[in-house]
Amino acid sequence: MNGYIKLHRKLLDNPVVCKDGDHLAVWVWLLLKAAWSESDITFGGKRITLQPGDLPPVSRKTIASELRMNESKVQRILKSFENEHQIKQRTNRQCRLISIVSWNEYQISEQPNEQRVNNERTTSEQRVNTIKEYKNNKKYKNDYHSRDIDNINSISNGDHRESYPQAGKEESEITYPRMRPRRPDEKSDYARVQEHAEQMRKIMRARGMKV
Repeated sequence: MNGYIKLHRKLLDNPVVCKDGDHLAVWVWLLLKAAWSESDITFGGKRITLQPGDLPPVSRKTIASELRMNESKVQRILKSFENEHQIKQRTNRQCRLISIVSWNEYQISEQPNEQRVNNERTTSEQRVNTIKEYKNNKKYKNDYHSRDIDNINSISNGDHRESYPQAGKEESEITYPRMRPRRPDEKSDYARVQEHAEQMRKIMRARGMKV
């Protein structure tokens, strides 16, 4: 038998179940053995359907053996639970059917809500993570694309000098540096700019960017 059960804190306030260690052991055993969904069985030669909180047919000898307890003690504890409306019993000569009265109150009612809350929490966290990844990725691409475009524009416009110390001056006040003569085998500034721009365009196409 797989799965788990819930132990509500109100259990500590139950004087019947918490009368002593043996009472508590039998109660927890009953919870662990109870069915959590409907299932069909045969009891007393008749086919019946176990509901959540019902135990399959069991004998007090089996309970005593598994809990290493005296059979008469098990019988007294079960009778006490029945008298205090903790369980219901149907017996025959071989075994008994036990039903836990408050099963639905403490074991089933909260499960759908908890599952829904857990699902919503997981979906919300996944949505937030996806949005963050999208924004970070989009910002990286935009920044990278902007830098490449700025570099190409500056090269295409001939603005390839690293600094402009005479910016803001009148045309008559600007002093231009003396340019050295160009060698016969040396490319012109315009040719170098165009070559550089074409290299940048090739890089952008390789990255899937629009030029």
